[in-house]
Amino acid sequence: MDTAVWTMVFGALALVLIAFAQERPVAVLAGASPIFWLASLHMALIGTVLAYVFWQTGIAERGAAATSVLFNLVPVSALVVAAYFGRMPDVSQGLGVAVAIFGVWLSSRAEPEAGRA
Repeated sequence: MDTAVWTMVFGALALVLIAFAQERPVAVLAGASPIFWLASLHMALIGTVLAYVFWQTGIAERGAAATSVLFNLVPVSALVVAAYFGRMPDVSQGLGVAVAIFGVWLSSRAEPEAGRA
């Protein structure tokens, strides 16, 4: 957990430095609408904090190897959300989803008992 915290801290600092080097974030934030702030708060709490808590809980409950396999479902869920908002996937994206789901299924199957070949 300590490694994850330090990774997030240094990643956030790097992004702040890049923001100040490339843009004028104070001016942008000062002129932001209440909708912008609500959307940002939603993304921070739901999209980041809650996802991080669920991920860490999964690691604690199932172990790192079993949980990391589920990371392959991120593009699948992104494609489902895109389809919900009207962007229909093409054939290659559908094939990619099928491969991702098959890979998760294949790696999540129960391992054979010891002594059976």
